[in-house]
Amino acid sequence: MALFSEKDVEKEEPKQPERPKKNAFRFNEKNVKESISEPKEIVKVVPNKKKEEKPKVKKSIAEIMQIVDMTEDGIFELKNEEFLEILQVEGDDMFSKNSDEQAFVIFSHAYFYQAYKQSIKLVFLNFPCQTTEQQHYIEKKIKECTSPLYERILNQKLKELQFLEWGRTNREAFLFIYGETELIVKERVDAAKRYIKRSTELLDVDEEKKLELMFKLFNQNAKLGTKNIW
Repeated sequence: MALFSEKDVEKEEPKQPERPKKNAFRFNEKNVKESISEPKEIVKVVPNKKKEEKPKVKKSIAEIMQIVDMTEDGIFELKNEEFLEILQVEGDDMFSKNSDEQAFVIFSHAYFYQAYKQSIKLVFLNFPCQTTEQQHYIEKKIKECTSPLYERILNQKLKELQFLEWGRTNREAFLFIYGETELIVKERVDAAKRYIKRSTELLDVDEEKKLELMFKLFNQNAKLGTKNIW
């Protein structure tokens, strides 16, 4: 006994899978011309990055310098309403001293840095050798001279002094002392001289040299002194 009907099997035809319909490509010249004459807009993708602000360039030297004015006592006034005094540190030949003398100078400076707790700055600069007084003296002697031979020697000596002032420099050290008021600066100057006077002397600097020092600090490639020798 069959469980299925043979007639039903014969009637059922096998189903074939449907094939996708392909659209034929048709070339149209009008569409090509329109696409060329009217190009599509290009969308730019902008990254979400914040633009870094460029540093502001200061236009004049007055904006860079912190010095505003100089008081009657030769103390500089700064932009932050503080005051500045400059002292020259007297040089010393450490190689000519024995070990005990060298140790004394070192410990004296160490005591100064421990005792003086306010803000200071130590600046080293090459300054031209000052021979102005010697030149004035020789020029005076040349005017008073009556001997041609002696006058020739004096002129040669004058040229040597002028060359030293033009071509030779001395390594000098300066101490910058700061304070909220002019009176406080003067008190700190006295305290600094008292702390270090056992080994090193702090010398006062005249106004002309202070201005030359500031000019040298803000003009590193500039040369102080007279260039025209002869």
